[in-house]
Amino acid sequence: MKGLSPFLSGVLYMAIVVSTIILVVNVITPAIEEMKDKASFEQAVSTMSIIDKAIQEVMSEGKFSSRVITISVDRGKYIIDNSSNRIEYILETEADLVSPGVKKRIGNLIITSGMDVDVFVVNDTIVMRNSYLEVNFTKLGNQTNMVPINLSEIIENVTVIKENVTIKPNMTIKVSGVESGNGYVIPQEVGEELSKGVVIAHVETNAIRFDVYFTLNSYADFIAVDVRNLEVVS
Repeated sequence: MKGLSPFLSGVLYMAIVVSTIILVVNVITPAIEEMKDKASFEQAVSTMSIIDKAIQEVMSEGKFSSRVITISVDRGKYIIDNSSNRIEYILETEADLVSPGVKKRIGNLIITSGMDVDVFVVNDTIVMRNSYLEVNFTKLGNQTNMVPINLSEIIENVTVIKENVTIKPNMTIKVSGVESGNGYVIPQEVGEELSKGVVIAHVETNAIRFDVYFTLNSYADFIAVDVRNLEVVS
């Protein structure tokens, strides 16, 4: 036993040291990653400002004017969107760089966080889209012109963007046994770079009236559905 005692003590000591190292690494690594993300973000803001300045100078100088700009990308990615004539820098991070839902403008530079949803109306279709999903709803009536609606039929289709797969959902939506009635289906707000998109379906019958809210949040791969303003008609 006396011969084994130093060996066991050594093993126990090593176990404590290794556990301590793992604990320190687990605490420090996220902090290091946040520092790197913050540095990349600040570098991107500076780079985008330089690009904007160069574009303005070239525009003012006219034909054959040019500039050479060096871009360094450690984290995130730059996207040139020809359809909207924009240059975007996208960084996915858990660091608290910009508060969620905030949209700041510095000249031609727009800084946003968690603003990943576009909502717009095309003919009689309401389109809600983020980076993962595009959901199309049938637009029906309005607050002053209620029409017959069926809750189970108002979603026309859902597209999983990265997989480029479109499906027609087979679903049934009932509230207190009510699936249809008179009402309307409208977007709560239309616009680009929203924190979330909401489509409101209002239904009235001789017995009850209620609203169904369909919500697509930024970077979400699902639609949240909840019932609000339920009233029993006397």
